[in-house]
Amino acid sequence: MQTAPLSSPWTMLGVAALISLVNTGFPYFGASLLNTAMAQQLGFERSLLGLGFTVMLLIQGLCGPLIMLAMQRLGIRATITIGSLILCIGASLMATVIDSAIGYIVAFGLVVGIGVGASTYIPTQTLIAHWFDRHRALAFSIVMIAGGFGGVLAPALLSRMLETGDGDWRAGWKLIAATVFVIALIAWLLLRDRRSSQGEASAADAAVAAQWTTARLLRTPLIWTIVLGELAVGMPIMSFFAHGISHLRSLGHEPAQASIAVGLLAATGALGQLAAGLLGDRVDPRYVWCAALLGVTAGLSLMLRADSVASIYGFGLLLGCGYGAGLICKSAMIGRYLGPAVFGKVMGTMAPASIGLTALSPYLVGLSYDRSGSYVYGFGALALLALVAAVAQLFARPAIAPVAGATPA
Repeated sequence: MQTAPLSSPWTMLGVAALISLVNTGFPYFGASLLNTAMAQQLGFERSLLGLGFTVMLLIQGLCGPLIMLAMQRLGIRATITIGSLILCIGASLMATVIDSAIGYIVAFGLVVGIGVGASTYIPTQTLIAHWFDRHRALAFSIVMIAGGFGGVLAPALLSRMLETGDGDWRAGWKLIAATVFVIALIAWLLLRDRRSSQGEASAADAAVAAQWTTARLLRTPLIWTIVLGELAVGMPIMSFFAHGISHLRSLGHEPAQASIAVGLLAATGALGQLAAGLLGDRVDPRYVWCAALLGVTAGLSLMLRADSVASIYGFGLLLGCGYGAGLICKSAMIGRYLGPAVFGKVMGTMAPASIGLTALSPYLVGLSYDRSGSYVYGFGALALLALVAAVAQLFARPAIAPVAGATPA
């Protein structure tokens, strides 16, 4: 099959960015507004409201191996399309029939969670790994920045809908369902798993990927170095979103001052992603990731004693940039040190551990506060984790690829 005019790396990048914008920005950030209005109307407790988001995040991690298998058997395009349709179904259920706690957990936590996982991070990053060589890290960053932009667009649009529609949260979910359905059509019509000129290469890639069994990957030290780095950037951010405002209030900051940090993390996260995308194609990503993790370490250390507005700006800049850059470095490390042939399998294999532990981090930090009466131990442990992960990146080495034709381990 000849490559169609629209089948170019930059077309794939544009479609992947659009998918990330809609399928990440609206279910994550938009749902925060819609589900809060839903909880108020249906009389849900705050713990139940939060449980839905926890289940959604955990299910994405647990489904990682299944998403990997779907990409291998069905292809990336089909996986993203099916995931978008599942997300559309979940949004439709939220818009029409949900009126109970169990229904909310099933529709939002399970169905929306599966749809988001199968249509966004793992498959879109795998798509970029297959289509880009020279500008891979930059392409990774563009897709992730698009998701962040969706996080700005969705709340603004849905907040306006709630204001003009007397708090009709179901109308917001109807909009999400319709938009995601369009995304499913776009994905099916425009996406291609890889360049058609890579026919022979894709056959060789399939042979290499078959040799990289899950057992072999789990015995590879590089995998755990990458997981450690991902946890070291993900756990502090999740914990800050859960406890950061309370910590800053305990230090004497007013709510308006404390909220500065939240906005800074969003803005500087995008800045860190862009910087890592530009550097990751020119500099070994392990060095960029080491620097990012040192930034996280410094940011958390400064946050523990953030006794002035200047210190809030300081740790917000360090933590946000370190987090954003770390997300890009993870994908860049996999692509450079393991290769695109095994990219999706690595992402799927790591997802249960990395996403699962990240989701638990707010609880663990809260538990440390309940036991000690201070956030110093919880956030201090995360700062130490980031420092250890930074050092570990310096010792990372490319994994030795299995010999094609060998018996899988």
